[in-house]
Amino acid sequence: MKTKDGVVKSNLGISATAATFKMLTLQINQTINQKITVVANGNTYTETVKLPYGTQWTATVTPDTYYTAGTLSVKPLENN
Repeated sequence: MKTKDGVVKSNLGISATAATFKMLTLQINQTINQKITVVANGNTYTETVKLPYGTQWTATVTPDTYYTAGTLSVKPLENN
């Protein structure tokens, strides 16, 4: 929320520029012999996606048969 204060001393018009919707990248980097799945807002993703700021997500890594899943890691992308 942004506010602006003032004192009325003449006729005034109050307006604002268009609101913006902040979208952020959730980069999903798949590796061999396993699949990373991300669920956000009831949708399932296996490739990089842009999501609204504040979206909650859950990531799961599922190994192929006879493999053990690797460890999931999450880190900020450079140049955010």
